Amino acid sequence: MMENRMRAPLLLIPAVLLAGVASPALAFDCAKARTPLEKTICADPAARQADDAMGAAYIAVQAASGKAESQALLRNQRAWLQRRQSVCRDWSKPEPVFDGACLARETRARGRLLAGYAEHEGTGALPFRPH
Repeated sequence: MMENRMRAPLLLIPAVLLAGVASPALAFDCAKARTPLEKTICADPAARQADDAMGAAYIAVQAASGKAESQALLRNQRAWLQRRQSVCRDWSKPEPVFDGACLARETRARGRLLAGYAEHEGTGALPFRPH
């Protein structure tokens, strides 16, 4: 039942989560990858796997969050995506080039963090509070 409840929101996350953010969407379709960042994630199996796992963890935390927490989580995720993009970019090149290993490492760490929060479902222990 939880699995079915999570499938529909997964399809909406790319549009909602990253509106206006130049980062890959969670669980995006690699056949439609357009940006250098999306293409790097799709070309690197470890980065792709980490991105999928993080997306699932994000959905679990989102499902456990109230409206205010959910909005704070969204802001936090957008900020993290921008940070990851900056950290994993090769700034020695004029065009955007990203390091797949860096993307995998950063995304795995974020996924573990979110998965830890998801374990607190229903406890009121989620750290994403409105400002």
